[in-house]
Amino acid sequence: NRFLLYKGFLDYQKGNYEASEKWLKKCLSSFFSSNALLRVVDCLEFISKIKAKQQKLKEASIILGASEQMRKHYGVPIPPVMKRHMDELNKILKDFFGRAFENFKEKGASMTTEDVVIFALQI
Repeated sequence: NRFLLYKGFLDYQKGNYEASEKWLKKCLSSFFSSNALLRVVDCLEFISKIKAKQQKLKEASIILGASEQMRKHYGVPIPPVMKRHMDELNKILKDFFGRAFENFKEKGASMTTEDVVIFALQI
């Protein structure tokens, strides 16, 4: 699973978001089926970033809201290495949507883990 995550990261760094998304969705599915829920959160955050790069900002906002809620639920903060990236993503989405951004995040936050995984895999 870590190999798939690494492949997704490398493709993201190269700007190949379609390939990165493919690897991350495989990771997400695998981590979810093995109940590795903290890794599911990592994948969701990464997929949110990919969706933003693909200009699918509503989807990125919903997934971001779900991943933030999951981190709160599990009592696991964003790793320091990722904090800056997630803060930037929040700012980009908030600047684009304004008040609607919070509505999209709330929609994601209200989803079950299973629902958000299905949503992320289908978009």
